[in-house]
Amino acid sequence: MIFGLNFDHQGGANIQDNFNSINTTDKEKTVWLHFDADSNETREFVDQNLSHLDPHIKRAVLAEQTRPRYVPFENGFLLIIRGVNLNKDQSHEDMISLRLWIEKNRIISFQKRNLQTVSELKDSLINGKGPKSISEFIQKLIEILVFKMEVPFDELIKDTDNFEMLDLNLLSKTQGDRLSNIRKKCAIFSRYLIPQAEAINSMINNSNDILISEQDLKKINESYHDILRRVEDISSLKERIQFIYDEHSHVISEKMNKTMYKIAIISMIFIPISFLTGLLGINLSGIPYASSGSAFIGFSILLSLVLVIQLIIYKKLKWI
Repeated sequence: MIFGLNFDHQGGANIQDNFNSINTTDKEKTVWLHFDADSNETREFVDQNLSHLDPHIKRAVLAEQTRPRYVPFENGFLLIIRGVNLNKDQSHEDMISLRLWIEKNRIISFQKRNLQTVSELKDSLINGKGPKSISEFIQKLIEILVFKMEVPFDELIKDTDNFEMLDLNLLSKTQGDRLSNIRKKCAIFSRYLIPQAEAINSMINNSNDILISEQDLKKINESYHDILRRVEDISSLKERIQFIYDEHSHVISEKMNKTMYKIAIISMIFIPISFLTGLLGINLSGIPYASSGSAFIGFSILLSLVLVIQLIIYKKLKWI
């Protein structure tokens, strides 16, 4: 167990070191036990002390990979949600899973990596400024998770804004890699936030009034709409990034077309000249004016006339 807390229902909590508290039937006592899902001791504890839980719940809270979801049961509900990764030297979009089994008077949560939201809730309870009930705990948990999305998303939006102001003709490979990275982050956020919004919406529509009060449901509903706004932001960012990609591809294509056009014009100009020089340069007898001293000057004038005639024709055809 990472930590255990006994709520005092006044916004505070006491550190709980005794595993036996999880079996309490005292209706006046609310317990929050938080575990490391990768610990062997946690798996043993779940098998030995949480035998009353549905096997599907046990598998879900200890699974290697999880998808955000809400699953109601007769005596409580399973909630799996994710928060942005704010750990040092880690990517924000690598969202951290928090698995919770919540029933009357008991919150049992599991994590595989540190999640700042959990630490903040714990500290607020120890300092007497935390949630006073399970209902408020759920509401605060979701509210903080949503709030912590602000900075990473603002950074993505700002970076995309900066790219839209760039001259795409001057886009470097490094900048192109950064744009690809933004696109990748949007895809990863989308993978988690869309099912997370569905899970919270399901909780709002199917919650047990005994566990979550109507007042807290209204606040959770506001957080749900904030998540939807972030999902819409992701969709908008994807479209904007795709537009930048399309514009950049168009710029590159235009450059290539202009380059190929210039090469084609140059080739067309020199093909007749190359033909004449090749024809008169063959090492055979009978070449006209081969022994004349002014033959080179005359041939140069002929080539110049051919070049001028070509340029006039190409100009009239609007090829140049």
